[in-house]
Amino acid sequence: SRLISLAGPAVSFPIFQELELKTEFFSSNPNFSTYRQTVAGLDKIFHMPMLSIVLKDLVAIDSQAKDHVNPAQGLLNMNKYRNLWRVFCGIRSSQITPPLLTPNLDRMRVLRAAIGQSNLTEEALEELSEAREPRQRAGVGMSRATNLPKFATWAGGEQPQLDSVTISKHVKQMVDAVFKVYDTDQSGTISYGEFESISSNFPFIECFSVLDQDNDGTISYDEMLQYFLSANTLLKERFTHRFEEHTFLGAAVCEHCKGMLKGIVRQGVRCRDCGISCHKHCKDHVVVDCNRRKARKSKKRDSLLETGVESELYGHGDSLLKERLQRAEEARDAYALENAELQAQLAEANAKIQELQAHISMIRQHTIGFILEQMSTAGPTTSDV
Repeated sequence: SRLISLAGPAVSFPIFQELELKTEFFSSNPNFSTYRQTVAGLDKIFHMPMLSIVLKDLVAIDSQAKDHVNPAQGLLNMNKYRNLWRVFCGIRSSQITPPLLTPNLDRMRVLRAAIGQSNLTEEALEELSEAREPRQRAGVGMSRATNLPKFATWAGGEQPQLDSVTISKHVKQMVDAVFKVYDTDQSGTISYGEFESISSNFPFIECFSVLDQDNDGTISYDEMLQYFLSANTLLKERFTHRFEEHTFLGAAVCEHCKGMLKGIVRQGVRCRDCGISCHKHCKDHVVVDCNRRKARKSKKRDSLLETGVESELYGHGDSLLKERLQRAEEARDAYALENAELQAQLAEANAKIQELQAHISMIRQHTIGFILEQMSTAGPTTSDV
């Protein structure tokens, strides 16, 4: 993915061809065949093997082949150990084979000092690279994508804000329209039944008890006006995520574009609060509520329902209260079931890790024992006699 991202800057055609060759060289389809064919002819030439492919081969050999051909007789599976020996020999040869060039130690010291003293993150380095070599416009589709408005800019409050007079004017017009449409009895207040119709058309509105500040059983014009004046700031806070780079061990999907997060390490970003994942270039366009804040507010609503405050103050029927309590209990049971499934998956993964560690320890013991047994069986040589 890093090689593909470098294709955007203004580079020459020979360098672009070299990038395509390297991309094909490190491609995983089919099973890193291009990489394996190239490395097969580098027995005595200095090269650095890809550790991810080496670990993949070791795990495949250990899991597919048995340790013993006949456990009753104690016969070892020599094909398995021979394949493991080939993999370890490739790693050992890369350690003892000297490179074909003379290292410039002075330049290496300068680079190490520069890298060690730099506090720039990976995103900052990419921004500097794009500032030095801007990306070319690949077509209409790419230009449209770069000009999309960033939702995170609005949620973070980075856009210029309107003055309070203009905001109050627009909010007042909206509240007038709400009372004109939903105040069916023309009483100048919103009852609980009328509020149910409003909540179906305003998905982000709070519950009835939050808007009814004086607890008189109805929502007045001033109470609704005050609520919508503060709703702009509250809504921004609900959509503010705290993203950080993350390495996903399993398959992960971007919350914005629904694409797979590809790569070996740091494939994308994940919110520290609600846990949603997305690409780095998609995080500013994610329009998803942060469930951490939503969970806190839902707990507050559940506590109000459990104490029966709404039923006592507003005189609503017990059927509606029971229905809400039942839905809250169902949601709680669903979260508990999901938590149990995740705990089971985590326990299974830990068990597999322990099993692999036990296999590796067993392979080490069998290898040492086999070598000692072969040496003792061979006996003294002719020259010693």
